Amino acid sequence: MSRSVLSVAIAVVLLIGCGSGGKAGAGDYKLKVSVNPANGGSITIDPNMDSYNEWADVKVTATANKGYVFEGWSGDAAEKSNSVAIKMSGSKNKKLTANFKTIPTFKDSRDGKTYETVTIGGQTWMRKNLNFAAEGSKCYENNAGNCEKYGRLYDWSIAKTACPAGWHLPSKDEWTTLTNNVGRSAGTKLKSTEGWDGGGNGTDDYAFSALPGGGGRSFGGFGGADWSGNWWSATGFDALTAWLRYMGSSDNNVGEINLIRTDLYSVRCVAGDGAYAQSVVSTFKDSRDGKTYKTVKVGGKTWMAENQNFAADGSKCYENNAGNCEKYGRLYNWATALKACPAGFHLPSDDEWTALENAVGGRSTAGTKLKSAAGWNNNSNGTDDYGFSALPGGGGNSYGNFYNAGSYGFWWSATELDANYARRRLMSESGVGWDNDGKTFLSSVRCVAD
Repeated sequence: MSRSVLSVAIAVVLLIGCGSGGKAGAGDYKLKVSVNPANGGSITIDPNMDSYNEWADVKVTATANKGYVFEGWSGDAAEKSNSVAIKMSGSKNKKLTANFKTIPTFKDSRDGKTYETVTIGGQTWMRKNLNFAAEGSKCYENNAGNCEKYGRLYDWSIAKTACPAGWHLPSKDEWTTLTNNVGRSAGTKLKSTEGWDGGGNGTDDYAFSALPGGGGRSFGGFGGADWSGNWWSATGFDALTAWLRYMGSSDNNVGEINLIRTDLYSVRCVAGDGAYAQSVVSTFKDSRDGKTYKTVKVGGKTWMAENQNFAADGSKCYENNAGNCEKYGRLYNWATALKACPAGFHLPSDDEWTALENAVGGRSTAGTKLKSAAGWNNNSNGTDDYGFSALPGGGGNSYGNFYNAGSYGFWWSATELDANYARRRLMSESGVGWDNDGKTFLSSVRCVAD
């Protein structure tokens, strides 16, 4: 062999042996990968070759470094999943960039805890289960180490108000938006890459990092940690249950079920006001008689979460029974109702009642969501999603007659129709409505803050 031919042969061998560190390939197709920013993460290629045959399938996976989250691919793929399949066809020189970004954080001002956050499909979620020590919440098996690992467990009533300001418990629809954006096998894509028993770890494609925190019972039993994760939604199902989402070690999907409200499960907070107005429960003391009322903030307005029970002249207890005043509040004619609320509160207008209905999803469902979870006849209790706790206090007239307690609630508005009639809101077994009633009739009063 001549010296020139030998030199060419050596050069070819050297070219084949160099490159990305992969195995030598026989094809004409090449794949060049890069990371942006350079310290954001790493890429693995399977199979890792210098070149590929046409139609070869190559799996490329991006892994974020600590403090970063995978944002998506650019170049010859645009997927958001951290693992993508490349078909070697068309252009012979494929280019792929894994894009990462630093993980945003949020500090809960109530206890100083910091949470990483992630945005998926336009929603910003906390990347960890909530670990705020709200009264009544518990650590799995009452072990503080499990709170650090999985976050705390909450019953539904506590869960609804457990998230910090600017965040809320996601509704059933918001959970659906999350899973729809993630797509098929959402459980696998949302579960953390470790911590699930039985080979049930996920791929954590979206950095949601769902962990199997299990659940508990109000009487103290616990179960499911390491193989089951359960998260409340803000959406009630009936008087006893509410919707939650769950993931399991043996399941690739995200399930949906309604469970007992007093059970204890995890909370994942989502930023903003969300699809439903969120309630904030507090209290108010009436300086006139020392009575304390629960209040609830819904749709930007603060309402009393109980009927007014101030003994104004002319007001009455249903059937003149003081026990009914304790249960339902007092009944007032319209003129007295206008003056019955304490300083800082007022009788709501018809427009304010309408705004309340709209804030909880509209009139068609407002009755169910605003009615109390107990106390209504014929199993017509509501879900009380917002803590408004509307009760069926009935009504009365100036002749001393009373009617419909247990079946209807009537509430005056400050809006009059004419000299003799004013607008009321009513709730019944079938929902919420309105009517115009004579001003001398007796109805309940719900006060709203000025």
